[in-house]
Amino acid sequence: MKPAAAIASDTPGGIRSVIRSKLAAGTLSLDRVGKVWVRLGKGDACSACEQPINTGQTEHEIDGLGGATFVFHRNCLDLWQSEVTKCGPEIGGGSAASPWTVFFDVRIARRAARDRAMHQALLAASAESCAMAATTRARSARTRARTTKLLRTA
Repeated sequence: MKPAAAIASDTPGGIRSVIRSKLAAGTLSLDRVGKVWVRLGKGDACSACEQPINTGQTEHEIDGLGGATFVFHRNCLDLWQSEVTKCGPEIGGGSAASPWTVFFDVRIARRAARDRAMHQALLAASAESCAMAATTRARSARTRARTTKLLRTA
């Protein structure tokens, strides 16, 4: 039996960075684990490293509380759990790491109401969010224009 560590090694630029990228993109869940099943692999691709979990390997199927299901090699599961715990508490209503997500964290808003420095940080995050939104709108307009042009020439 080939050990999972040989498939999903934790090297710089390796599986840990892939997991971080997938967490940031939302393709791997930050949800808490609902249920876990352990069985021999069926050849399905690992949700972290995307390598097959062969029949001689242990497959860990995770059902998140949000309804998503993922399968991992043992080593990939350990790395995923490690990265999820580093992410801290989930911000309600937020989507990704950006200044905008601070507006959805009630604890930050409450602190900003009584702490001048936190209030200034919240105002700075608001200004940065507005700038990011303007950049996103401009990029979307350029993309729409290019798409329209391509569709007209097709």
